[in-house]
Amino acid sequence: MFSRFLLPTLLSLGMAATIPLSSASAQRGGERVEEGRRGHPHHRRGRLMRQLDLSDNQKAQLRAIRESLRSQRADLRTLSGEERRAAARALRSERRRLVDEVLTPAQRSELRELRAAAGESRRARRVEHMTRELSLSDAQALRVRAILDEAATARRAAIEDGRSPRALRERTKAAIEAVLTPDQQTRFEAMRAERREHRAHRRGGRRGGR
Repeated sequence: MFSRFLLPTLLSLGMAATIPLSSASAQRGGERVEEGRRGHPHHRRGRLMRQLDLSDNQKAQLRAIRESLRSQRADLRTLSGEERRAAARALRSERRRLVDEVLTPAQRSELRELRAAAGESRRARRVEHMTRELSLSDAQALRVRAILDEAATARRAAIEDGRSPRALRERTKAAIEAVLTPDQQTRFEAMRAERREHRAHRRGGRRGGR
């Protein structure tokens, strides 16, 4: 089933990269992008792309890719379990390939730098939040930051190779918990539960607004 799903997906994405949008369609696509929450990965990527010196043609091609991906992501709901996760990884890999084809070498290099800087900023904010909520010592905060940096490097490698980062998340969680005291571990798990609840609520809100 996965192969039957993926083939039309990749074909439609490949066609989308070369088909310019009408001005009305492009405007609707831009409006939908702005409707999402700022913290969502899709909108973080949009903010990074807006920092590049894109031509009008490049912008139209990237909007076409986003539109195609949006419909393909909706199709993922027909899958389940590992098949769904594998299809999602394939879509992310194809998105990166298509976007790279639209950008110039200089823009691709700048985008990598922007992504790296954005990742560092997110990890720094996460450590600050954990330090505040869990009362981390300076030594604990430094160790947690090192764990998150190592995990980010491993995650990029996994994504580029088409591997699932799921096991990496569990290893990262275990490594962080090993740094914490028993009381901090309890509060850490409560933080994670609250984060999962927030994500579930956010996904439900997006589906309800469609």
